[in-house]
Amino acid sequence: MEMGSSKYTPNHEKKETDSTVTFIFQVSEESSAKDIDIDLSTTQLKLESENYEYHYTFTGYCVDEDSVKAKFSKKNKTLTLTIDKIEEIN
Repeated sequence: MEMGSSKYTPNHEKKETDSTVTFIFQVSEESSAKDIDIDLSTTQLKLESENYEYHYTFTGYCVDEDSVKAKFSKKNKTLTLTIDKIEEIN
């Protein structure tokens, strides 16, 4: 039954500083962060839920997968991920 079901790429905003990268996902179809799976490595971010799917490959730098800070806002239906950058790649 799940096969063939289409997931949406969530609307999102990406903000970067010299030391961090932040993603703000609009996840209006989700009622809780527990419904969203996040898979983070030093080079990739994958977000998946029943309704959404998002894949991102970091270019130019790696991130510290242990540094991720996640905040879910029930009011705004947003998931914010802040991740520390660890290494520049040329």
